[in-house]
Amino acid sequence: MNVYILEDQWAQQVHLEKILHEIEAAHKLAPFKINLFSNTTDFLNSLPSPSVENLFLLDLEINGDTLAGLKVSQHIRQNDLFASIIFITIHNELLPTTYNYESEALDFIAKDQDNIKEKLTKDLLHVANKLAHFSTPTITLKVTSGFLRVSLDDIVYFEPSPTNTHQSLMHTVNNQVTTINANLNQLLDRSPLFFRTHKHCLVNLSKVSKIDTHNHLVTLNGAQHPQPLSQLKNKALLSKLGELNDQFYSINS
Repeated sequence: MNVYILEDQWAQQVHLEKILHEIEAAHKLAPFKINLFSNTTDFLNSLPSPSVENLFLLDLEINGDTLAGLKVSQHIRQNDLFASIIFITIHNELLPTTYNYESEALDFIAKDQDNIKEKLTKDLLHVANKLAHFSTPTITLKVTSGFLRVSLDDIVYFEPSPTNTHQSLMHTVNNQVTTINANLNQLLDRSPLFFRTHKHCLVNLSKVSKIDTHNHLVTLNGAQHPQPLSQLKNKALLSKLGELNDQFYSINS
């Protein structure tokens, strides 16, 4: 679980981090990746890719702006439909205002109450349960109409869009082609299963079934035709496939 805390008081940051680790240990949850921020600029510049694993703990008032957390939550929700958002604040009177920002917050916790740990425990177990229902690895990609969540197992390869250098075409196992608002370089870091076999091709390593080093082609399960393989990428591809223990064979004749 990726936890992002926006809190401008150092003591509160330490307190929240301590509570999170206590909950993590008590309930044997997967280790939290906790990221701490004290201002909105650094926070917004460090937003992760959309994911159901993202959890945001936001103080409403940051550096004197009582609506800072709400503004940030609106930005988060516009870019991440699957993340969980929790407000932690002394401004209980702003609870009705949160609904106007359409951030779909999971919870609103008052700092001056004694049940912070109890409420956070309930919320974190809820998020953990949600993650359990997303056992199949997925990736969320930006498309023209919004965002698309796709199972990694359904993705075969990407190629550049012939009409827009900022877009790519995603080919899936059902022979569908979808325009993605990202180029191949941007997509490469989205999953360790993605590998750039050629400047015009980004493949899903789990789909590789055959490597033809003579004709410089790679065959993918689910693709109608072999895809290009740069001669300079042969060794790196074989190494990656070896790491993943995939079944493949190489034709060198």
